Amino acid sequence: MIPLGINAIKPQTFIIRADDYNVPAGSTLSLHDKYKGIYKQLQKGEEYSFDITTVPASQGNGRFELQMGDVSAAVAKAATSLTVTPNPATEEVNVAYNVQASDNAGIRISNMLGQQVYTTSLGSVQNGTITVPLQNVPAGMYMAELICGSKITTQRFVKQ
Repeated sequence: MIPLGINAIKPQTFIIRADDYNVPAGSTLSLHDKYKGIYKQLQKGEEYSFDITTVPASQGNGRFELQMGDVSAAVAKAATSLTVTPNPATEEVNVAYNVQASDNAGIRISNMLGQQVYTTSLGSVQNGTITVPLQNVPAGMYMAELICGSKITTQRFVKQ
């Protein structure tokens, strides 16, 4: 287990991204957000978006842990996945999702200013793919979020 922390002077959103990912075959790497109680199994290129607020527990050295090995029970309880293709996109994106819970879920797409450009409820459907039209969306960077209860899985994509 490796503790991770981040401090900020003012409230803002951050992204942890697993770019340099070199894990031995058969091993798993998970990020534990102790503030939100979320475990996210990491893969290369995966992102985790989080907010630092005025609440002291939302930042600091005690917020996150990286764990290698079997955290399968905790990960299975919280596991969600989200994939946006193609990236970059032009006319539309396909949003594939998997939710390992019976909670109602939804998809939200926002620009980097936090303005929502698309939202839909998935109900209690645990996996599938939806197509989101982007013809009326300006070029730029966007965040697709899969929301299930208090769990949020995020992937960034570009609209050309």
